[in-house]
Amino acid sequence: MKYAMRDTTIGSLGSLPIPENCKLPSIFGKFRIQAGFFVAIVAVILVAILFYKMVFGYKMRVVGSNPWFAKACGINMTGTIIAAQLIGGALAGVGGTCEILGNYDRYKWVVSTQHGFDGLMVAVLARRNPILVPIAAFLLAYIRIGADVVNSKGDIPIEFITVIQGIVILMVAAEEFMGKFKKKLIYKVAEEELAEKEKKAAEAAGSKEV
Repeated sequence: MKYAMRDTTIGSLGSLPIPENCKLPSIFGKFRIQAGFFVAIVAVILVAILFYKMVFGYKMRVVGSNPWFAKACGINMTGTIIAAQLIGGALAGVGGTCEILGNYDRYKWVVSTQHGFDGLMVAVLARRNPILVPIAAFLLAYIRIGADVVNSKGDIPIEFITVIQGIVILMVAAEEFMGKFKKKLIYKVAEEELAEKEKKAAEAAGSKEV
């Protein structure tokens, strides 16, 4: 990027201009939505099919939710994790390509865009469900756009929106944590009830023998 693709005629660190025939067209007019929107829809559908209709998707869900159970079932955890990371990286590359080709005239490297952290927030909000990813993404976008509007037209600092984002993520994470704690309590109660039933059955068998 710094040498082969750099445009030396501009003062900033950027690539050569993107050819017009390579740019993604805008759709819906003034809403600034480009054709990458349809690519995102197709990606969500494909990932949903992978997760819920294919064996590899089942392996990914098992490895992600219960690694010990996956290991006991003989699932190749290392291969599954690496393959999942490769698929995620490919989807991230497609998303970045749509972002650049749909919204910019050239690629510019200034500072980190924090898109990776945004993707992490969307994944947390969607509860690892690919079908809910668009809803979580629209929610995050709504918060971000609202932050810009409030900051430009009011006295509320933009950092306040960052605090709201943190609170939302903490609430979702707390719900996930409490869900695991609830499952542990259910398992414990079930084990106690099973032990009590076995004890009563042993006592009943002993009384019959007497």
